Amino acid sequence: MHFTKKYKVGLQVQSLKPELVQAAFGRSVEVSKMIAVEPRKRKFHQPIFISIPLPCSPSKINPSTSIRLLCSVTGATDKAVWADLTGTTPLELCKDVVHFSTKVSAIFWILVIHDKQRDPESALTLASRLYEESILIPYLARFSIFYRENFPRAWVNTIRVYCMTDDKAEKVIKSLQGFRPLAISGDVEVPHTSSISVKLSGNVIQLRQDPFTGELLAVSSIRTNEVKEPFVFKAFEDNSMTILVQPKDLEKPLSGCLSFGRRLDNISATQQLPLCEMRFDVSGGDTSFVIKEDMTFETLDAGVNGHTRDNTDAPPPMPTFRTIEEEDPYEKIEIKKNKDGVADIKKPQETQKQSIEMQK
Repeated sequence: MHFTKKYKVGLQVQSLKPELVQAAFGRSVEVSKMIAVEPRKRKFHQPIFISIPLPCSPSKINPSTSIRLLCSVTGATDKAVWADLTGTTPLELCKDVVHFSTKVSAIFWILVIHDKQRDPESALTLASRLYEESILIPYLARFSIFYRENFPRAWVNTIRVYCMTDDKAEKVIKSLQGFRPLAISGDVEVPHTSSISVKLSGNVIQLRQDPFTGELLAVSSIRTNEVKEPFVFKAFEDNSMTILVQPKDLEKPLSGCLSFGRRLDNISATQQLPLCEMRFDVSGGDTSFVIKEDMTFETLDAGVNGHTRDNTDAPPPMPTFRTIEEEDPYEKIEIKKNKDGVADIKKPQETQKQSIEMQK
């Protein structure tokens, strides 16, 4: 006699932003959505059949195209370890869908490699890095720029930048007495623990203290105008950066632009995604206004000092991949056992009809 245990199987689908995929692979590789069969790390007595739509048009598939099946069997709270199952799991391509069977619940992922010079092993490594970057939890935060003249020395000015969630705003105000706001952005989506790049341009030059002599020296912007100090966003913390500055042209007021970007450290040390740009001019608004102890962040946000939240220039929208059809092909996937004990796939329209009949 054979005793079998019934499992209730669920599906989770995770999409990846096209800009992250392009940062990792360029145009040589396209990736599908990730399909997770839950609970993971379960072994079935009978195989279940899974279908994953291609991430590209079927017309782009040719004899030199390599379709790879990636799998991670680690638990939901463990770090994913990806393996290439293409050589051990038969894949069947039917129009715009890849079909395969498995006896193990896990995360499954399809890679379509168009460049025949791309090594599958290197694609697997980059896919693992892409996954680590894509699972960072996003939060809505706001960038704020504050300015204090003749501080900490008479011939030096200070710019202080914050990237924080709203719950830290009031606490930050208490440490900004003597500063005045230059710009406050709208809500920007920033992933937790992501590294933020800051670029400074305009009639402004950064000063940095020499570690040996203690002298403040101008930082050269010939090669790059990026601020070298580390700036990491952590949710529910007052993430800040202090920049000592002087105007390049002393005859003109200090003004310029701060550009913020998200460093894709898990993918490449040089890859970045734009977050926002904020322009500032210290001669604008009420130059005598400074933050006092009893002020609130809402007071500043309402347009104090002639600045409003519209100072943020959002980056241009990233081009998206052309979809194969209007409806979401992943909605077609549903695993269900038939009378023979073998799992098959059912369309949601059929499931909906059955539920209506049962209600009747």
